[in-house]
Amino acid sequence: MPQSIAVTVNGLIDKAWEHILSLGRAEKTNYMYKNYGIVPVRLYFSAEKIDTYSEEAGNVCIQHHLVLLQNKEINTTKFRYVRKTIVIMTSIFETGDYVWSYEPSIHTVKLSAPLKKILDDYEKNYLVKRYRATTIRGLKPVIKHFLVYLDSLGFDDLMNLSVADISSYIPVLAESYARIGDCFSLLRTFGTYLTENSLCNLKLETLFKIKVPSRKKIYTGFDTVDVTSILGSPDRDTALGKRDYAVMMLATYTGLRGVDVLTLKFSDIDWNAREIHLIQSKTSVELILPVPVSVLNALAEYILEARPGNHATDIIFLRSRSPYDPLRTWSAHSIVKRNASKAGIVWTASERKGIHSLRRTLATDMLASDVPIDTIKDILGQSSIDATKPYISIEISGLDGCPLTLDHIDMGRRELK
Repeated sequence: MPQSIAVTVNGLIDKAWEHILSLGRAEKTNYMYKNYGIVPVRLYFSAEKIDTYSEEAGNVCIQHHLVLLQNKEINTTKFRYVRKTIVIMTSIFETGDYVWSYEPSIHTVKLSAPLKKILDDYEKNYLVKRYRATTIRGLKPVIKHFLVYLDSLGFDDLMNLSVADISSYIPVLAESYARIGDCFSLLRTFGTYLTENSLCNLKLETLFKIKVPSRKKIYTGFDTVDVTSILGSPDRDTALGKRDYAVMMLATYTGLRGVDVLTLKFSDIDWNAREIHLIQSKTSVELILPVPVSVLNALAEYILEARPGNHATDIIFLRSRSPYDPLRTWSAHSIVKRNASKAGIVWTASERKGIHSLRRTLATDMLASDVPIDTIKDILGQSSIDATKPYISIEISGLDGCPLTLDHIDMGRRELK
């Protein structure tokens, strides 16, 4: 057994509670940890008459509460706090400390060891060499979905796959993903990797080469009234409100992607020239943008009055609560959605609105103001005109001038037949 600070259950629970308090969480969060984590864990070990802690005992405690969750005797929130408390206790038991991290969902499907190795090797030897971490988060789930299906069929490797197995998977894929053509593209690349490394006898890159009907949906941005309402929602008397306002002002008036907003560094801003110089996360291409004074003022207000004193990172936007780490990239969507909700603006999942909608709004406004498409492309940091074309489709006033009338065409009986 590893050396530990406290091996008695009660002593270890006390250590875990001290650690939770030291994180500087909000009072409500500490209340939840105490009543939904610390207290239930202490009651469990007391009822089971377990005085000495072990990792196995902690896992049994988690399983006990998982059964309660499945039987609907406790809710998901209570289970998560019990689980997190045990994770903290086990870490302190084994190392004497706990480094904060996010725990994956208990419902996350786990692959068998052989298939997990294939996925991990593919990520390490292929994905990380070609894509950024934010892009990999969108690619990897599709490959895992395929492997989970094969795992459910009892495959430990991919050498004995049959065409029938692939055919039976396609309807399953279609139920989970709307853009099945994009999934096929990812699976073809995965198939090429398998073939090159002699991991599969089937040529999946050929089997997944199925023509999928072209289907495009154009997503709109917010209108001007909505943008004004959303920007007016943050309570700028609070640190959280100052941060949210700065994030949304930056996205609204520069058109930066959410990932580039949240990873913006102090070194990216030229305050004197009123410009931002950065390497875009998606394209790895340098982008230089002018920044309005109003946006710089919002940034300065956050930096000087609200940003936590974390000097270990050059990234500007941080969590508003301890630990004061850089925000996760998906937080940009949450910031816009939270403030839009406060403004009474809601949307369905199929509308695909969020931080990117502010980028679409800027592009649409520039089109309506007769800004050349090449200029819009450069401001948005896009590599080609084709990437900018979808924005043209949502600028209705411009489209109204495009259709040709039939007035100049002579119409007679012959033409009507």
